[in-house]
Amino acid sequence: MVFSNREFKYPDEIFWIKASIIDAPLETSEVAQLSGSTVTAKDKAGTDCSTTLLDQSTIAITDTPDRDSSTDTALAIRVRAGTAALSPYTITFKVATTEGQVFMVQQQMNVKTV
Repeated sequence: MVFSNREFKYPDEIFWIKASIIDAPLETSEVAQLSGSTVTAKDKAGTDCSTTLLDQSTIAITDTPDRDSSTDTALAIRVRAGTAALSPYTITFKVATTEGQVFMVQQQMNVKTV
């Protein structure tokens, strides 16, 4: 599973990140779906910050860029907020598919002070 590789951000920076299932062992017509998919975040103390670091209203199924036949193969969400004092954050993607599989990837993200 490929993750948009963004290992740090600045406190006021807002951008999109995504996890792709393009390299997962999928059936021919299997794609990612919103039902059953989640993106969560925890700060360095393990406190859930899924609704402060991540804009949950933006979670979406999208394509994997630069790949042929990549329709509906990624789960994306917008990152916002975050403080250096609470980083590194751990972001966990759980990507559900139309065939009932769930793929998971975790990524650490640090917040740098300006």
